[in-house]
Amino acid sequence: MAVPVSATTGLPRHYRLEVASGRTVCDTCQVPLRRQRTSIHYPVGISLGQPRVRFVEKQCPVCRRIYRAEEYPSQVPRHGNHAFDLIVEVGLARFLRHRQNGEIQQELATRWGLRLPCPTIRELAQSFLD
Repeated sequence: MAVPVSATTGLPRHYRLEVASGRTVCDTCQVPLRRQRTSIHYPVGISLGQPRVRFVEKQCPVCRRIYRAEEYPSQVPRHGNHAFDLIVEVGLARFLRHRQNGEIQQELATRWGLRLPCPTIRELAQSFLD
């Protein structure tokens, strides 16, 4: 069975991704890190597509310092469900190209293969201003 591919990334839709710090030992204590917490996120973005992300936090058992993924926060805001590139695309469409929410919705579906409801588009436009 063929897996539908996101028009933007060339990746399968709803692919799985594990995100964790590349560090294996604590910078301070030089002790091996342990997996402290795992959470599942479903971010949506132009370059990310629509993955299922397993976010892993590691912790030093001695000093209790927590290590998070270094690259992920540069793509998706903390506690966010939408990548920065999507927020910027919606913001530019709304405020630079003067598109209405329905027009942006159609453009995202046609151009990027992303289907977002109008209230979400409105929230993303507000996030762009914030």
